[in-house]
Amino acid sequence: MEPAYYREYGGLEEGHWWFVARRQVLETLLLKEPRPDRILDAGAGTGAMSRWLRQWGEVVSLDRYSGILTREDGTKAVCGSIDRLPFRNS
Repeated sequence: MEPAYYREYGGLEEGHWWFVARRQVLETLLLKEPRPDRILDAGAGTGAMSRWLRQWGEVVSLDRYSGILTREDGTKAVCGSIDRLPFRNS
């Protein structure tokens, strides 16, 4: 993915009604459950959701494209795919 795409799309994710509503729905669900130890943001893209999820616990951002890996926002970023997770079984 192109860096310009990540910048433009990332800006949309912060304030566009679709993403705002999605975070509100997710927050409603998260408030009903015990706080998770770790959260996997699969398909993290620009990392906007990963940054938002940090308030709920440790976040690992997973994306197939390396664009997410260039972000320095404090989340752990891993390049990989949901159908072949790059993690050890524990």
